Parts: sequence; C-alpha cells; structure tokens
Amino acid sequence: MQPVNLANRWTGLSFQAMGDGQTYRVMLFARSKGMMPLVRTFVAGPSWQEHRFTWQDFGVDGSDVMGLVIAGGPQPGAIDLRIDTFRLR
Repeated sequence: MQPVNLANRWTGLSFQAMGDGQTYRVMLFARSKGMMPLVRTFVAGPSWQEHRFTWQDFGVDGSDVMGLVIAGGPQPGAIDLRIDTFRLR
C-alpha cells in the first residue's frame, strides 16, 4: 500500500449507495495515521442516495492516502449493499 497524493487533484470522494437500511463504513488508510483506518459511516437506504466525504471529514489532507474501503459491520451478519458511481472529487 504505497501512499499517493490525492490532494493535488481531488478534495474527497463520492458514491451512490442503496441497501437494507443498515449503517456502513467508509475506511480510509493514510500513512500519517499508521495502519488504523479512519472511519466515517453512512446509511444505505432502500433508494439510491449520493454520499460525499472530504479528506477533512477523515481528519487528513489527502496527501498520503494508502487505501479506501467501503464495508459492512462491525456487527456480524448478512448485508445488502450496492455501490455505484464511485468518484474522486
């Protein structure tokens, strides 16, 4: 996971999500924060909805991003999550 400077061109990310009404997580990994992900949550309801996050929402400037993950949990069990139109903005 080599860090990349996304701050030169983008201020954050966005995506469309639809699902079962559960809370899901966006996890960002940044070199400056070690290997612990920086987490923000969103709810995936029954219809498509856009979700936007800036680097500042995660407490970073976007200059050393190593990875992004969209995940369920932390509770165990089945999920119904659909993601579309993921973009760096």
